[in-house]
Formats: sequence, structure tokens, C-alpha cells
Amino acid sequence: MSRIAFACLVAACALLPASASAQVVGRLGKVQTSGVNYATFAEPGEPTVRILVLGDEMNGIFEVGSRMRLDELVALAGQNGPGAVQEGRREVKIRVLRETDGRREAIYESDYEWLLMEPTRYPELRDGDILSIETKIKRRINWRDGLSILSSLSSIVLIIDRLAR
Repeated sequence: MSRIAFACLVAACALLPASASAQVVGRLGKVQTSGVNYATFAEPGEPTVRILVLGDEMNGIFEVGSRMRLDELVALAGQNGPGAVQEGRREVKIRVLRETDGRREAIYESDYEWLLMEPTRYPELRDGDILSIETKIKRRINWRDGLSILSSLSSIVLIIDRLAR
């Protein structure tokens, strides 16, 4: 860097007001966390909403841009979807709860598959909403389970037979 360019840079810095500071996105400056997941996903200067996410795969507070859609928030929360798991099929239920008149009510409820197919039904996310992601695993009976049931039934039949004699 030439001496003239350096002198211009120093002069420009001297002209900045003493109160100049970096732009703060959202409310991150007001939050202290300890063992809680707190994530911010917003464009610089974009208004944000704070959503509490309660799920099996990720819990935490997400501060997201006010234009974020529900499916995008579910993806950010780490939801893997209803795909097959090792020993069964996973069913995922998505709910958005909002406080109205001192009570929390479900304003949106959908299975994961329908969430992806009906983007026009998404509610507008607001500050204080709760996103609940509930996962149920439906297991199939495999041969080991069948063998265990068969051996239990056989034991019961043998006990009844001995008691009857």
C-alpha cells in the first residue's frame, strides 16, 4: 500500500464519529445462553421473530427473518422427515402453537408429507410461536419378535396343561 493511500485511510478513519459501531442483527446482543441452542437466521437489517422449537432431533430458540416460511424453519431445525428407520416407519407431526388470550392454541397442524404439499396453508410466523415436531416410530414385527411371541404363548399353553392335570 502506498503512503498516500495509507494516509487517506487514516484520515478517513479519523473522520468517523466516535459512536460508530458494527450493525447488530436481531436481538442477539440481549441473549445469554447456557446449554440452550440459540440460532439466528436472518438477513442483515431484516426484522426477526423468535420461535421456540421443541422436537426430537433439535430443541432451541430460533431467531429467524420475518419472511421465513414454516417448511424452511422445519429444515433448519434438523427434521429428517418421515423416511424409513432401521426397525419401522417414522411418522412426523408438525404443530405451530400461538398464545391467544393467555392460552396456547394450535393454529397449524399437519403431517410432514402434507406440510410439503400445502405451502399456501402455512401460517405467518410470529414472535413467541412454538413449533412442535413430534416423531413416532411404528415398528414392524420381525421374525425375532414373532419367535418371542410364539415362545411366550407356548409357555402359557404348557403351564395351563400342567395345571389342568
